[in-house]
Amino acid sequence: MRRSILLTNVTFPVSPAANITNVTGGDHVLLAVVVTHPTAIDTLGLSGAATLDNSLRNISAERALSAGGVINAKSFTTQAEVLADAYQIDHPLIEIFYTPGSTSINVWAQSATPISRGTIRINTTDPTVDPITDPQYLVEEADIQVAVAAARRVSSIAVTPPFSDLLTPTALADSGTPAVGASDEVVRSWVLQTYTAGTHPIGSNPMMPRELGGVVSPELLVYGTTNIRVADASIVPLSVFPHTTLGLYGVAEKAADMILQAVEA
Repeated sequence: MRRSILLTNVTFPVSPAANITNVTGGDHVLLAVVVTHPTAIDTLGLSGAATLDNSLRNISAERALSAGGVINAKSFTTQAEVLADAYQIDHPLIEIFYTPGSTSINVWAQSATPISRGTIRINTTDPTVDPITDPQYLVEEADIQVAVAAARRVSSIAVTPPFSDLLTPTALADSGTPAVGASDEVVRSWVLQTYTAGTHPIGSNPMMPRELGGVVSPELLVYGTTNIRVADASIVPLSVFPHTTLGLYGVAEKAADMILQAVEA
């Protein structure tokens, strides 16, 4: 049966990123979800990975400071160095999902650990009202480099067997997705123009040193208090891999142990 590729609501955010590609499959139902986690070298090659490493280790905190996303320059550059170190030991750079539907496959790529920093602020004394958020997606060049690379990765997979066997020869061109050989300028423009956010909410009460803007200690205690602990995703200072929920089970178990130890002391 002839297959074709259709892109609907194409997006490429990086906190995390998403490039949604629907591949029609006629009446066939394609089963199972396939996930792949390319590293920096997988995604960018040796030269590109070195460029990203250099971008992170020499990143300027000016933009993050002006947006209020970090308390000081040291906080931001420390976070960037942690990410650079992680990529050197093959921490995943991006995540790609292949999710089947009754007549389509959604291909979704996201950055595992973006470095752009925004703000979350209290809007009212009413605890039921959402805070004001300004995530500042894709404001750091390093994040744009990753988004461009992820877009290229999705395009290259679409023209590589066996996935390409599902598509017509002109699938990418018909969809508007940049071709495999498109220039960085073309891919960058496409990424920025089609950007829509997807999120794993974290970081509003980060577990970091207080001087770097941390809110809770390694004992999960809010700095300046003796009996207020936080044990949810807000304590995670950096986007994590795999998804947030898995690690939070561990956080909850540690929090329970800490509370019991404090009660029994």
